[in-house]
Amino acid sequence: MTRTQLSTPRPAVVFAAAFLLAGIVAAQISSAAGSIYAIPYASRFYSDQAGDESGGQLAVVGLVLLAALSLLTAVIYAVLALLTARGLNAARVLTLVMISLSVILCMATLILTPYQSLDWYRRLSLITTWVTFVFAIASGLLVALPRAQAYFRPDRRPLQPFTPLTRQPQSSYPPPLTAPPVVPHPGAAQTRQEVVSEVAEPGRHQTAPLPIHPPIAIVTKRNKS
Repeated sequence: MTRTQLSTPRPAVVFAAAFLLAGIVAAQISSAAGSIYAIPYASRFYSDQAGDESGGQLAVVGLVLLAALSLLTAVIYAVLALLTARGLNAARVLTLVMISLSVILCMATLILTPYQSLDWYRRLSLITTWVTFVFAIASGLLVALPRAQAYFRPDRRPLQPFTPLTRQPQSSYPPPLTAPPVVPHPGAAQTRQEVVSEVAEPGRHQTAPLPIHPPIAIVTKRNKS
């Protein structure tokens, strides 16, 4: 049986912030998958629109870059979510910096709305961008709360490693009963020694028989008449 040492409890706001960061990871992975899936459609559409293959190649390069950027963002947010849940102060600072950059990129994406010709890709891009934008702002506000700052303070005690504690096996039998100490009688030692000697040498300590006295004759004097 093992016991674990108790660590500092994690506030609910920190858990919510880490959960929102994990949601950004899912949104960015979906965006990367959509960008990779849209490559053949964008290549054919923009090649036909430009009249040569150069337009399609530029569209493919742009989608590859977007997919790589989304995957890189997903990896960074996944690491930040784990470190934020553990309460590292450096992770909190990096999270705030990453959130600021993500908000700027999301605003630029919402304004420019690239690849508008692919209707399904445009809708997917808007959904993932809005999810990233809202989740980033919400997680930034949560980690900036005073309760979260107390959890992220640099002088907080680190998490203690798990230390198993072994327990002594217990016997199914009850403990033996102990008799109270016996105070010996003053003559008990001598008597005990005599008993031992009697066993070793029978008749040694036998007492002499009492003398038998002859019956006392009662002489009665008769009154002589």
